[in-house]
Amino acid sequence: MPQVIEPEPEVSATRGNGVVNRASNLRVFISYAHEDSEIAVAVSNMLNQTFGRALAEVFLDTRCIPVGAEIGEDIKAALKRADVLVIVSTGPRAGKALGAVRPRGSG
Repeated sequence: MPQVIEPEPEVSATRGNGVVNRASNLRVFISYAHEDSEIAVAVSNMLNQTFGRALAEVFLDTRCIPVGAEIGEDIKAALKRADVLVIVSTGPRAGKALGAVRPRGSG
């Protein structure tokens, strides 16, 4: 089993607006297709196990949106709060959502 490394207390990241936040303020949003849910959950677990309370939030819809909530509104709000966006995308459509281009002759 790999060793879990605790983050340094002074870990920081620069947001797009130039504001530096300590890791304890970082919010992560995980976007995924439902067929990739096992991978998304594994990524969420890994982030939580590795950084624990050093992260303010790891948003995964199945864990963060209560039953009966306005799903679209909750997702928009979480995206606005997010400092980091993690996209889990596998299978034949993996690059299409991001506008990826296939090399010539690859199909």
